[in-house]
Amino acid sequence: MSLFDDSTDHLLALTRFLTQLATANLIRETLVLALDEAMRFTGSPGGIVLFMGQEPAHIQRGIVEPAPAAQQIETWESLVRQRLTQGEWRIASAVKPNDLSFVTTTLVSAFGPTLLNAPLLAEDRVVGTINLIVQDPEIPLLTRQMLALLVRAVGATSVEIERRLLMRQGFSHLDTLHKVGQVLGGTLELHTLLNEIMRLTSEVMEAEASSLWLIDEKAQELVFEYAHGGQREALRQYRMPMDQGIAGWVATHNEPVLSNNVSQDERFNQRVDVRTGYLTHSILCVPLRIKGKAIGVLQVLNRLDDEGFTESDLNLLNILAAEAAISIENARLYRSLREERDRIVMVGEDVRRELARSLHDGPAQALAAINMRLDFIRKLLERDPQRAASEIQDLERMVSETTRDVRNLLFELRPIVLEAQGLRAAIESFVGRLWRVGKRPMFHLQLDIGDERFGPSTETTVFAVAQEAINNALRHADADNIIVHLRQEQSDLVATVRDDGLGFRVSTVESGYERRGSFGLLNMRERADMMNGSLSIHAAPGKGTEVTLRIPL
Repeated sequence: MSLFDDSTDHLLALTRFLTQLATANLIRETLVLALDEAMRFTGSPGGIVLFMGQEPAHIQRGIVEPAPAAQQIETWESLVRQRLTQGEWRIASAVKPNDLSFVTTTLVSAFGPTLLNAPLLAEDRVVGTINLIVQDPEIPLLTRQMLALLVRAVGATSVEIERRLLMRQGFSHLDTLHKVGQVLGGTLELHTLLNEIMRLTSEVMEAEASSLWLIDEKAQELVFEYAHGGQREALRQYRMPMDQGIAGWVATHNEPVLSNNVSQDERFNQRVDVRTGYLTHSILCVPLRIKGKAIGVLQVLNRLDDEGFTESDLNLLNILAAEAAISIENARLYRSLREERDRIVMVGEDVRRELARSLHDGPAQALAAINMRLDFIRKLLERDPQRAASEIQDLERMVSETTRDVRNLLFELRPIVLEAQGLRAAIESFVGRLWRVGKRPMFHLQLDIGDERFGPSTETTVFAVAQEAINNALRHADADNIIVHLRQEQSDLVATVRDDGLGFRVSTVESGYERRGSFGLLNMRERADMMNGSLSIHAAPGKGTEVTLRIPL
């Protein structure tokens, strides 16, 4: 066969190959076929092609030797990776059909083969490189022209395939996220939610198994919550220090990890595999974040295909983790609200019982006594009118005291003066209703806040805590003096109620809540917590009690 016939065959084969590129759908398959075609028309025994896309591809065919040639290719590819990592690399002259300056040859040694090199091009943008081992140092013009056609077509085709794949992947991710949103939005029960999260994660990520761990901040441990696939039963109630394993590293550093060969990753903790009997080859682990703070980790293990996890998988798992974290937080809030609702119902019942006791022991008894006195006075009016006048005076006193007690109860239920005039006036009014001149205890007010207003929530909380502390002192302390001190310290509003009464052991009182059915101290602490404040109680038998509330303004 003549040289002309041989060239014609090469051109026809290249034309057929370039025509086939229009129907190509897979990047790696396209690159393999392109490398085989280039080796065929250049007579190369071996070559390497590198495509630097979203998921880089590196393919070798045939024999690449001697060692200096392989080293030269490795150096060139390293430079291409570095250049493309830093940003786009464009060759302006590459858009000219007759320009072949980008097709270069390098003589490896005086007696060795020649390296034929050309960048993969998408128009004038470099997207990779192809290197071929050729024996003839003189590369024919037609061969150079054919290689220039091939790298232009293959580079553009690979970029287009990747664009289509990314679009399909994007639509697939949107569909997945839509399904995830429907599932996660369908329940607020944490157990059911975690089960659905793990099932969806394994399914979407095409992984053998997945697991979710939440952070116990007090113990500084990761607590196993749920898994899908693998030996999940062996992990029930399992805890792991946050300084161990890839999951611990992710939780501690709040950064994701992609490791397709965990045996070479020093962060990998084999204890979990030993415990479960599960063999981990690859892992993708991302943090579960709420407002930027890690609350746990979500991880998938052993991708079902042989490709390993990719950056695209990492991006998708990050999105799933964000959805999962929000759903977990919502489920926690729902559970907290439900518990708070139950607590409020209990507190309401406690308040109603306390109000019933107060009405029974106070106004109800007084009204019964008044009714009896009225009956007695009616009989006296017939028998001893003069004595009846004296009894009527006593009755007026009883009615006045009963009216005062009822007003005090109404004030405690809803202190209108607090809403109208503020905290200082409310404390003064409340103490004024309780204080009897010449009787124990003596009240001492230090209200160093002027007439300043602090907002309804703050004022209501401070008044309620002060009211509870004062009432506790009146009921239980048998004190000679009760001191109420309000003040501002830097950016905090501070309220202190101190007495010189009997005192008590705080731990004993708090441990006996359930038996006594009284939650005074607990209510004060919870009110402080709701305002991001703090409550301290200092008391000891025989040494009085001091209650201090501190609320940030």
